[in-house]
Amino acid sequence: MLVAAGAPALPKWVQMAVFLDAAEVHHYVGSMFRLAGNHPVVGPKLASADAVLQLVVTGPECELTIGLDHSHRLVLGSCELNPDVTLQISADLLDRYWRGEYDLVRGLAAGEAFATGRVSRVLKVLPHVGLLFPVYRAMTRTGRSPSPRPRAEAAGSATQPGKR
Repeated sequence: MLVAAGAPALPKWVQMAVFLDAAEVHHYVGSMFRLAGNHPVVGPKLASADAVLQLVVTGPECELTIGLDHSHRLVLGSCELNPDVTLQISADLLDRYWRGEYDLVRGLAAGEAFATGRVSRVLKVLPHVGLLFPVYRAMTRTGRSPSPRPRAEAAGSATQPGKR
């Protein structure tokens, strides 16, 4: 939707969600975590968190569970892994984060997103993920992923970067 410069912003109830469905969240956000795990700088930094992060996403509802360790496991959908950190966030805020337009720490402080568990382990690696923001912006602009489009895996099945 195009909006003329200087035009007022649309009310929240009129604005469209960034992602059409859970499959798109899995595709774009899952691809970024796969890429991050394989990245020569970001991958080791993520592994240093030595934690399991579960994203509980709203609008559309979905879950992603990510091994922020040397396994770089990624599970799309609910699973039996016990997360060290659970982050509840809207898909729109998650999109803005990966674009580099949203400060997650401020969002947590403002109550826009919620985290439980060993949150400091995840927060310490956030600055390194910023190296991938340009990749996400390019990927969402072109609709192409830097890795194969992930399928919504069956609950409890995990994938590793570069493996299906």
